[in-house]
Amino acid sequence: MAADWSQLPAELLEIISTKIIFITDYLRFRAVCTSWRSASPARPRHLPAQLPWLLLPYYPSPDNTDARRLFFDLRDRRIYQLDLPETRGKRVCGSSHGWLVLERHVAISLLNPVTRAHIQLPSLNTSSTFLYFFRPGEAHLFPPPDADQMLEKCSIKNVTLSSNPALNSDCIVLAVFQREGIFAFCRIRDESWTIISESYFFFNDKNIDVTYHNGRFYSVSAHGQVTVYDVNSPRRIVLPSRLQYSWDQKYLVDQSSQELLMVEWNFESRSANGGAKYDVFKLDVDGQPKWVKVEDIGNSMLFLGGTNRCFCLPAVNFDGWGGNFIYHTVPYFLQRYEDGDLVSHAVNSFSLKDDCTMQIACNLGVSLLHWSPPMWVTPSLF
Repeated sequence: MAADWSQLPAELLEIISTKIIFITDYLRFRAVCTSWRSASPARPRHLPAQLPWLLLPYYPSPDNTDARRLFFDLRDRRIYQLDLPETRGKRVCGSSHGWLVLERHVAISLLNPVTRAHIQLPSLNTSSTFLYFFRPGEAHLFPPPDADQMLEKCSIKNVTLSSNPALNSDCIVLAVFQREGIFAFCRIRDESWTIISESYFFFNDKNIDVTYHNGRFYSVSAHGQVTVYDVNSPRRIVLPSRLQYSWDQKYLVDQSSQELLMVEWNFESRSANGGAKYDVFKLDVDGQPKWVKVEDIGNSMLFLGGTNRCFCLPAVNFDGWGGNFIYHTVPYFLQRYEDGDLVSHAVNSFSLKDDCTMQIACNLGVSLLHWSPPMWVTPSLF
């Protein structure tokens, strides 16, 4: 007679569940039967940090009924299809701490794609003080009179969270808007957004990136100007630019509580094997702050992307993965349309040790440049 695995003692099942280290295996364990599910907590505390998934690009169906989203698991090279009705008709405009940021006109929300926990953020039109800048020196209340035509300009380019909102009710959400680089922030419990007025720059800052490091938000402009913001005070600190007129794509990465990195993706320079070139700089705060080029990031793996919060993971936690690598989602231009550039997407892997670039994934789907490009998501049960 075959064994009835559903009758295993709850104490034994609980011990077994604590030995599982991958979130996908843990979800499969809980899906076996009711008794296995009851013996394992929905939010286990023992799971370590996970290798990220890659949310593949998508474009909403004409009737907005398709809620299927595809995620590429970097660890086992598999694609998972998740039914996420919360994303129906919405653009995913960012990812941070395992949460997706969803945008539909003035409605902004957060979604954990694994647990489907959902947090509604303040609407962008809840405050009459929310300003929309579209020319230097001019300001208009949001939404402007021709709101339908201006939606593209007011859409969100990048979002970062100060922490996981499921673990910290004081989590701060910082959003960068598409055109003029306007910044706004809110806390999870707030009823409206607050503008950071100093964030309006008088240069082309479409390549701007933001991160959270040591209790402050940092932004980098296209030409390398890094600005530090403390949302609890009006003080703003501008750090020295590394290269005044460099237009390479730049990313900020919180390597640890002690180190802040800036990565430049050089469009024209080439690595030793002819691929895209990446340069890494560390913020040196001894004396006058300055950026110092580094050739080795040790055990770290950096994950870069256009709309997700860039982050760092220790390679020692993942068998078969080595440190001193950068993983970057990159677009490839296909065709120009009236409503935007059509692009394909791939993932570059760059070894700082060997100065070599490899493409580890390609043809990851086609999308308009600013509509839900692929982005890294760190799967979490919190």
